[in-house]
Amino acid sequence: MRFTMYHLLMKRYASGGYLLLEILIATVIFGFLIASVVPTLGFLLKRVAKTNDDISANLILANGVETTYNVLTRHWGQYPDGTYITSVDTTGSTPVWTLIEGTTDELEAKYSRVITLSSVRRNESTGVMGSGLVDPNSKMITSSVSWKSGTKNQNVSTHLLVVNYER
Repeated sequence: MRFTMYHLLMKRYASGGYLLLEILIATVIFGFLIASVVPTLGFLLKRVAKTNDDISANLILANGVETTYNVLTRHWGQYPDGTYITSVDTTGSTPVWTLIEGTTDELEAKYSRVITLSSVRRNESTGVMGSGLVDPNSKMITSSVSWKSGTKNQNVSTHLLVVNYER
């Protein structure tokens, strides 16, 4: 009679009940691995969603500052202190960015952006910002973005000092 490897293994394990014991141990080890991996995957998925929200908010924040900077340097005296939203003016032959007085820019149905222009005060003797006279050649751009992430309200903001060198 010819024995195959399967017959030899079955003869060895069948006599002592080792096969059932090995299957049971392998199942328990696999269960422990799954029990430790599933919560980690849940945490990682939440973290990825939060990171995506943060990245999108920072891109919207940077876009607001850069757009306001470009509009402000192109038309320095046209925008007094106040709150603005960005818009594209398509009335001319070439579309251009512009600022429109407003309170909040709703973006991507999740984010709210507020852009504020304010005057800068400088000390007459030192030129340092703070208290003193209003500097007509300086403006402070403040941009902030807020959004709701789960049950928490999130907010990120930045400032940019713009100086009119073309006086």
